[in-house]
Formats: sequence, C-alpha cells, structure tokens
Amino acid sequence: MLYLTDLWPSDKFGSMEEQIFELARAFSGAGGMLLPVFGGVPEAKVTERYRADGLMVDGLNLHVFRWSSLFHLVALIRKHKLGVAHWNFYSPINPYVWMLSVLVPRMTHVRTDHTSRTLPLTQPVTGAKRFLKSVLFRRYRKVLCISDFVVDCLRHQGGWSNLSRCTYFINTERFQPRFDVRQQMRGKFEADEKFIVLLVANLIKEKGGDVAIRALAHLPEPIELWIVGDGRDQARLVDLADELSLSHRVRFLGNQRNVEPFMQAADCLACPSVWGEATGLVNLEALACGLPVVASDIGGIPEFVDDHRNGLLFTPGNDGELANRIRRLFDEPLLARRLSQQARLDAVEKFSIERRIPEYAKAYGH
Repeated sequence: MLYLTDLWPSDKFGSMEEQIFELARAFSGAGGMLLPVFGGVPEAKVTERYRADGLMVDGLNLHVFRWSSLFHLVALIRKHKLGVAHWNFYSPINPYVWMLSVLVPRMTHVRTDHTSRTLPLTQPVTGAKRFLKSVLFRRYRKVLCISDFVVDCLRHQGGWSNLSRCTYFINTERFQPRFDVRQQMRGKFEADEKFIVLLVANLIKEKGGDVAIRALAHLPEPIELWIVGDGRDQARLVDLADELSLSHRVRFLGNQRNVEPFMQAADCLACPSVWGEATGLVNLEALACGLPVVASDIGGIPEFVDDHRNGLLFTPGNDGELANRIRRLFDEPLLARRLSQQARLDAVEKFSIERRIPEYAKAYGH
C-alpha cells in the first residue's frame, strides 16, 4: 500500500503519525508493505525510526501537481509492486488520482475522511453537479470515515458510495496514567494543591479556547487552566485572560514535543470545540491517560466521550455549562475517580493498537 498523507512528521511524533508507523509495522509483520509518503521530507529522526524497523518512508508535496512527483509515485508503485493507494488529508478531486488511474489502471484507491466541519452543513449540490461528483468519487473503491458523524456528513453531501466507519487508534502504553510523572510535573509548575484543567489544541477560533477561559472566570481560585498548543488565536486568548484578570491562572505552554506528561499531570481535559470535530484525537489520548474529558456535545465527540461514563458533555459555546461540569469534578472526587477509571478502560478496549490493527486490516481487505 502507498499511504499518502498531507502530514509533515517531525520528532514530535504525534498520535496520527504514530498510527501510520504502527500500520507500516503491522503490514511488514504480515509479509506486506505500507509505504508512507508524507507531505514533506520527514526529519532525520523520523526516517531513522522507520529504518530501525526495516521500513521505508518518503515525502512529497502533492498539493501542487508536478510531473516529477507523479513519475516518482509511479516509480514507487512499480518498484515495490504496490496495489493500493490510500489518500489522507488531500482533496477527493485530486489530479494525481486520475493520472495514476491512467498510468497504473489496476491501482485501487482508498480515501479516509478526517475532516472537521462547520455546522450547520451547507446544502448539497443537485442536478448535473451532483452526478459529476458521484462519477468522480467512484474512483475510490472505499471511503473510510473516522466517525459516524463523518459518515453522516458525506451522505448529506451526496455522491459518495462505499462509506464505512474506521476510527483512530492510539498507543495506550505511551498514553497511560503515571503517578510519578504527575508528581514531577505538578512540582515543576508549583501546582501540587491545584486542580488542573488541560486544553490541548491548535489555537484557532473553532477550538473554543475562549470558552475555556471564560469558564475559568466562574470557577474558584484553586482551579487553573493549562493550554498546550499555539496558533493564530493565541494573542486573542492571552488578551482575554488578561481582560478577565485570569492571567495568573491560565498557563500558555506552547507546542510540546510530548503531550502525555501534561495529561498525566492534569485532573481533566477540556475540549470546548464549537465546530463539528470529526473525532477529536486528543480526547482519545486523554481517556487513555485516565483523564475525565469535559467536551462539547458536537460533531463526532459524543461517539467517544460518553456522558457520565468516561466524561461529561456540555452545550457548545456555553462557558457556564463548561464551568458547571468542571466544578462537579472539583467538588465530587468520587465522580472524578469513577470517570477516570472508566476512561482508561474504554481507551484500552476500543482504541488500543492491539484492538484496532485487525480491524484496519479488515477494512483494507487483508
């Protein structure tokens, strides 16, 4: 399989990149090959990690059509006798798909839809445009959707066939509760007596960072907000924290190579998204670390955050409701402990590498 993804992996090695690596290892162990082609040249540490396991990795920018890139793909396909091209994070109407269909007509094309969406959804096209889309989309033998929410969005859009649900998996050994790490991190940030709410996100408006900061204004002094990530909305969030006199309780930690120590140190994860998250991969990571997740009831999130089972849901954009849910965890340690234990159990049972790899092999027809 040629695994084409518009990610540019660095030595951060997030869960999405790790998922691709584990799939490559699984294919190799079964006598096959999954060759990742990332959206840029992987950093040396990433290449070394693949080579250490006898795996190959490559990088090409496929957002711009270049004949040299097309011929490079054809060379990889023919050299390694690859029969499937799996497209991730690229537009479904992709010139490389159609050119490969001509040059390598027996190649099977698969697509995964990872896309979060602004709600409500726009009205689907009709008539000739809908028919044309359906013809173009038939080039994909199978379309894997990372949540039922994505399945429903594509059905609403129209023109798609062969839709199936295939959720993410994560490394539940890397993401697990660690009391020693918790003590170390909380000591480092002088937070031994604090209740830490963690937000891990690309800081854009759609992620609802402002909702989390406004919620903090309703909460007592021992509760602090740690924000891991950066983005174009960061300056606005810093100003908001200052405006609400919360700067001493909001810690902006920037992008982190490893996010799991912050999850292991926190008391809950907030996911205050105001758009339709396709999944919210950070929620799965937090569940694996035994963190109760307090999340917006929107998009694909409720498929993974089960209200009053492994987390708590609230109305998107409602900072008062978010504050209420966090306050419950702060005031009711037995509830927090029950949700924490169930979060870890759910993550291992549903999203571990061991649990999900066989289902991926089935989805690919192996």
